[in-house]
Amino acid sequence: MAFLDFLTTLLLAPIELGYFLLGAAVVALLASGLVVAWFVAFFHSKYSADWLSLLTTKWRLHVSWAWGWIVVAALLLSNLIQLVYRDQVLSLLAGLPYLLAVPIALAIAAAHRHAVRVKVRRYQQMVQGRS
Repeated sequence: MAFLDFLTTLLLAPIELGYFLLGAAVVALLASGLVVAWFVAFFHSKYSADWLSLLTTKWRLHVSWAWGWIVVAALLLSNLIQLVYRDQVLSLLAGLPYLLAVPIALAIAAAHRHAVRVKVRRYQQMVQGRS
């Protein structure tokens, strides 16, 4: 129950944290973001299969996970903006877990996108080499 209280405080009225709790807060935000990213990736891979049928399942999942982490970053950023607007974030240090979690989520999305991009370029080079 203490973890849920910590997460509730982090999401609704963040406070300044020490280094250890700051790291725990970033991990908690990314762990909760992982659940959101999983749901987005699941629905993206299931309902957008028409144009993704050109890719294998592994690469289709990379695209879906990239979209999932982009949604997580957007949700974290919008929550931070909403908290600042409502004056719930009293200082920059209170918003620091969000400011650290958003670039990490975007980096994860970029890594998934890069993996697909490398594979597509390799296929394009193979096709151009054969023709």
